[in-house]
Amino acid sequence: QVILGNDVNNQFIMLLNTVQVKCEEVMRIERSVAELHQTFLDVASLTEWQGGLLDHFEYQRGYANDYDVEGSLDIYDAILIQRENRKKRLRIFLTVLGVVVLAIA
Repeated sequence: QVILGNDVNNQFIMLLNTVQVKCEEVMRIERSVAELHQTFLDVASLTEWQGGLLDHFEYQRGYANDYDVEGSLDIYDAILIQRENRKKRLRIFLTVLGVVVLAIA
């Protein structure tokens, strides 16, 4: 074996230290990228979940809208029935009043 000179040996150690530092930096970057990837997966999962909630809200809004329209039609029908009932009561009242007037006269 040839023993390297002290100068060459120091350069080799410095190069080795530099490579180790660069390797640690690459590993740190790799961990950061993996962490960023996980963050994106979490955001995608949350976005999908929120999309499901929005779909559910939209469905419920449509369902409520159907009830609103149906309720409005029922109210309109009730108003028409109430008007007819008033007319019938007025006719009955006038008929009874007429009979009473004829009975008195």
